Amino acid sequence: MIFVLFRHATRVRGDMATDEYLELSQPLSAAGEEEARQQGEELLRRGLKPTATFTSRFAHARQTAELLCTTARLEAPTIIELCTLTPHYQGPREWRGE
Repeated sequence: MIFVLFRHATRVRGDMATDEYLELSQPLSAAGEEEARQQGEELLRRGLKPTATFTSRFAHARQTAELLCTTARLEAPTIIELCTLTPHYQGPREWRGE
């Protein structure tokens, strides 16, 4: 089993005062999209074909994984969002209880 770790690519930044609350839905910036494609090209160059990709629940993390998998030409990639990889996110309201 081989693990390859990537940090999400650069995302759109909002107002620093409210950024923590908006972070969940902020997409990649144009530079971030290019970074994700470059990482996918690196996977392809090295012949690495992950069978699963784990991301946080943030939009930019999922978008990074999708671009990386598409660029690396992975067939039917499995992208799994995990609350445990999501900073400051406690999961859906129904998981948190009272």
